Order: sequence, then structure tokens, then C-alpha cells
Amino acid sequence: MAETFKGNCHCGAVQIAFETALAPEKLGFRLCECSYCRKLAPVYFADPHGIARLSGMGRLGIYRFGHQTADFVHCQTCFVYVGAICEIDGRAYAVLNARLFDDLPVSDSASAAFDYDAESMDDRIERRAQRWTPVTLV
Repeated sequence: MAETFKGNCHCGAVQIAFETALAPEKLGFRLCECSYCRKLAPVYFADPHGIARLSGMGRLGIYRFGHQTADFVHCQTCFVYVGAICEIDGRAYAVLNARLFDDLPVSDSASAAFDYDAESMDDRIERRAQRWTPVTLV
């Protein structure tokens, strides 16, 4: 049975509805150890079988770095970091910052840490297509 979790930035301009059949503890919360994420400390999660709906696209600031294969997005009003979005074969995928969801039990100490800096561009895109959540942008 699918459950919908709702999240938002601090000011509420950006809102996310995330639907998944997974229990929260099965979402695989993780920390990224790249130079960008170490400074922000987001806790990421995704479900390739779930779906996310991101509202407030006109309020998002976009930052690209490194391979420039994903948009790292934040609210332009309150500057809260939302997550990363990429397009693969005409479809949008996202990995989300769990800190935007008050009803997801996130524990930094229980999160796995990963570093994708050495990953090739092809491997990076393939990983995202397999692991990130399909997202509808509104």
C-alpha cells in the first residue's frame, strides 16, 4: 500500500509530495561525501518505484557543477536545499533532501555515506536512472 509523504522548504514556496510503497526505514537514507554536499549536509533518499511531485518550480534556484548532469535546486526565497534533478531520455528523476519532510524519521548516524566523485559520467547517469525517483515538475 502506497503512502504519501509531504515536504516543503522553510517558507513553503516549494512543496513536495512523495509517494512510495516502501516503509521509511527502507528508503536507504544516505549522505553524499562530495565537496558540495559536505557543505550542505543533506540526507538523500529516493525510490525508483515511487513518484515525486515537486511544486514551485518558478521559485527554484538551480546550480550545476562537476559533470553538469544534474540540477541542484534550492528555494530562492528561504534558500533551503531541496535536492537534485536530472533528465534522462526525456524523463525527470530526483533525489530528495529528507530534511524537508517532517514525517520521515531521519537519523544522520544511521545514514550510509557515499562519494561519487570518481564515478564516470555514463555510470552516474545509469545509477540515477536505476535509483532516483521519477519526478513531475509543476
